[in-house]
Amino acid sequence: MDLPKYKRSNQTGRKGLNELKIIVEEQLGWILRPNHQEDDFGIDGYLDIIDGENVSGKSIAFQSKTGQSYLNELDENHWLFRDSFEHLNYYLNLDIPVLIILVDDVNKIVYWEICKGEYTSRTGQSWTIPIPKNQQLNSESKTALRNLVSRTVDYTSQLESYWDGNKLLTDSGHILLIVERDDIIDLNYDPLIEFLTRACSNKQLLAHLCEKIEIGIHGYDNQTKELHEIEGVRIWVRQIFFRVPGLTYFLCNHEYSQFLKLFMFCQIEFDIVPNSQINVGKIIRKKVTFETNQLKNIFTVIFSDLNDFTETFKIDLKINERISKNILKCLSGEEIPDE
Repeated sequence: MDLPKYKRSNQTGRKGLNELKIIVEEQLGWILRPNHQEDDFGIDGYLDIIDGENVSGKSIAFQSKTGQSYLNELDENHWLFRDSFEHLNYYLNLDIPVLIILVDDVNKIVYWEICKGEYTSRTGQSWTIPIPKNQQLNSESKTALRNLVSRTVDYTSQLESYWDGNKLLTDSGHILLIVERDDIIDLNYDPLIEFLTRACSNKQLLAHLCEKIEIGIHGYDNQTKELHEIEGVRIWVRQIFFRVPGLTYFLCNHEYSQFLKLFMFCQIEFDIVPNSQINVGKIIRKKVTFETNQLKNIFTVIFSDLNDFTETFKIDLKINERISKNILKCLSGEEIPDE
């Protein structure tokens, strides 16, 4: 009669897995999580490591073989395990350790070895690895097995200051980043790069800081020249969009924005309108005139930076268009009409 066949090897393998489960749960205090047979590509299951009462998130994969036929002696100290090259490639490409396990179902002993390339040898059309007879799976092997994976980290404690810092930023309106004179002299952009890297790593922060950052330059208060007239400042400012990619997305671009205008004044020829000075609090404002065709190269740099950034971070085109319009109005006084 044609019916599914129950193979003796199925029973042997299940007995071995049961023996292994008892040792893992009773002597190690861990969890054995078997693979479903249809998902078995050479890994029979996983040992989920428990630290105290905490499921650690760390696991060790295993391939197990049960029965006397697998207990082939290499020498008086080792059994010899043999397998296919495809399984070896699979084991060594996994991101977690893999144990090779042999179950002696007669004497109720489980032997193990970590699968490492340097432990293996080629034997004909297969690979082999020695399994030490004195390396038995029991409570005494728990420390050695635990050391195969990295320690468990309390990430929530580590993230507390990071979360607090991000909340401070998202609760803020505009952010003023101060650049010291030494950074100007050294052409150092690292503090700005580090800040924007942090902003870009968190989607909520990335969205909140759009058009919210102003850059102030500190250390030239005693100078009689304006910032745009100081050669060191001009050099630092001119290079900024090449050294700090994506800055355009973050910079303030409203009527009273300072850094965008400083960037412009460091690169164009302009005249101050006579008798146009007005005081707004402690700020002295003057009207200037210039040929707007000088802005072509400036807009090329700024908009290229913006386009590259919004494309990289998959930012909506409408946001790109809004920023572009605001920058155009900020620097030239002209508006792009809505279509």
